[in-house]
Amino acid sequence: IRDSTSSLDVLITSRVFTQNYFFNMLSCRVRAAFVATFVAIAAVPTARAVGLFGSGWQAESQLAAIHAVCPLERAWVYSRDATRREKFAARMSAELRLEVLPAEEPRQAVAGLPIVVTATTSRQPVFDGSWLEPGALVCAIGSNWREKAEIDVTTVSRASDIVCDSVACCQHEAGDFTQPFEQGKFTWDQATELADVVTGKTTGR
Repeated sequence: IRDSTSSLDVLITSRVFTQNYFFNMLSCRVRAAFVATFVAIAAVPTARAVGLFGSGWQAESQLAAIHAVCPLERAWVYSRDATRREKFAARMSAELRLEVLPAEEPRQAVAGLPIVVTATTSRQPVFDGSWLEPGALVCAIGSNWREKAEIDVTTVSRASDIVCDSVACCQHEAGDFTQPFEQGKFTWDQATELADVVTGKTTGR
């Protein structure tokens, strides 16, 4: 959109994002920027470690973005394929000059860590919410269908604050909230817009 005339120059649909390599990578960067923005604001910039689920493009972008705003010293990564997570750990260690370690089991990427990020295509929760450290920040990235959920009911019910990039969009497509809502563990008036946190209307944490 041009500032001077408010005319629309380009419209990019979600289909383009998912079927074109360049725009797929751009989408990864945009989502990573959202997370890094909140991490920087939400009193987590002093975090020294992070747990990460996933070993694809989204996971790469998320780790790099968080590392840019936090003085990370170590990251644990877990994905179902041991070979992929080991290659991911080696590649990102070299790229970010950060100690990235492959986790042998999901709990290693959660327990005792101040930040946990899920960036997978899983349809089922990837960790048990009871493993989370009190006060931990969970950034759930991958669930974009009502039938998919990377985090469980325990994780949502334990959250003192829930921030969405868009509450309206999450109501339609974020499967992470489907079961908590149906079980009475969550209501949408608990959710806060990321924009309101960025502009200072609410702390979000």
